[in-house]
Formats: sequence, C-alpha cells, structure tokens
Amino acid sequence: MSQLTTPSTWSMVCNQLRELINEPEEIRTTVKVEEYIRNRTQLSRSGVFKVLSQLKEMNAITISKGILMAVHTLPEKQP
Repeated sequence: MSQLTTPSTWSMVCNQLRELINEPEEIRTTVKVEEYIRNRTQLSRSGVFKVLSQLKEMNAITISKGILMAVHTLPEKQP
C-alpha cells in the first residue's frame, strides 16, 4: 500500500526543480540544485544526482556549475 502513495524519487526531484526555478533569481543563482533538493527532501545525494543526470541527458534541464539555469520540459514519468 505504501508504494501506491509514496512519491518516486523522479517525481520528488521534478517537483523540487519546479519550485527552485520559481524562486527569486538571487536565491536560485546562489544555491546548488542538488543541495536545494536534498535540504527539502530526504533523498540521498546519489539518488538526486542520478535523476539530475538523466534529466540533463534528456535536455530537460540546464545546470551550470551546480546552479539550475533553466527548466525545459520535465517528463512526468521516468523513461
């Protein structure tokens, strides 16, 4: 039953990316995307990096030096 109600790592990371991109630029450009996500979820560092890496490969997000620059189209489900 818990698997039906527990959000996946993928959806949690995507939701946090949407929240971060909507933060004021002063905040968004000073916080590393991985730290932002881990501070707001209980996800592991490796789990966050795995999803971010997949999203970068799909050109769904743009990250430069750990800073989220842009969110393009985030897929609802992990490919």
